[in-house]
Amino acid sequence: MCVDGMKIDRETTPFYNLAIMAIDTGDLNSTVELTVTVLDINDNWPQTGTPEGGFDHKIEENEPQWQLRLNASDLDAGQNGSILFYLDSSQNAIDTMQKFRIDPITGLVELISPLDYETKTQYRVVFTATDQGIPEQLKSTQELVINVIDLNDNGYFNF
Repeated sequence: MCVDGMKIDRETTPFYNLAIMAIDTGDLNSTVELTVTVLDINDNWPQTGTPEGGFDHKIEENEPQWQLRLNASDLDAGQNGSILFYLDSSQNAIDTMQKFRIDPITGLVELISPLDYETKTQYRVVFTATDQGIPEQLKSTQELVINVIDLNDNGYFNF
């Protein structure tokens, strides 16, 4: 739908105030004001924001706890703008899925079990932010890079 040749977009103009005047041939007139509210359609993808520290992080090996809150927003309203987070097993290695989890509502990424530098020095954690739009959900994907910091945790044996 267009108004004055421009496409109607709820994100830029959520409503229109119209004044409608009727004039008869005897110069009598009446005016009514009408507010037209623009309904939302799911036309915006979730945008992932930079969490504290960006998308590159370091975790010391053997660290028992680590957390990072992800940010995402969607300009759509209601269900179309409601975002859930998840780690897609098709985009993450098995060992990544065994070491990290994400809260679908808060976007809190947590370390499930300590990392070991001697086993793996870097993890690439791919997360998806998806809206709950109707008729289809729109998704954005982002990658966190986790570098494991080596500690002197292996004893030296001199025989």
